Amino acid sequence: MSEYNGVVLIVDDDENIVRLLSSLIRKEGFKTLQAHDGKTGLALVRSEKPDVMLLDIKLPDMDGMEVLRQTKDLDQNLPVIVITGYSETRGAIKAIKAGAFEYLG
Repeated sequence: MSEYNGVVLIVDDDENIVRLLSSLIRKEGFKTLQAHDGKTGLALVRSEKPDVMLLDIKLPDMDGMEVLRQTKDLDQNLPVIVITGYSETRGAIKAIKAGAFEYLG
């Protein structure tokens, strides 16, 4: 039996946000994986098979929506929760239609 409740992949370019989310999530008994760009996040989806992804929309190398689309191509069942400081209704609708489990802005 695993010592963790599951694995959460955090994809965000803001190191402080990643550190804070990781700390909170680990306190709840989950293992965390961190990526600061979309390419690394997609590589971790392929190699580590996380149970859930927290995904920022604004990333340095690729748009978070593209990361979401590629993630869904890799694992249609992976719940992706989009997190962003740039909340807008249009963006939320696009994210949900692209397969996001939730949109937090």
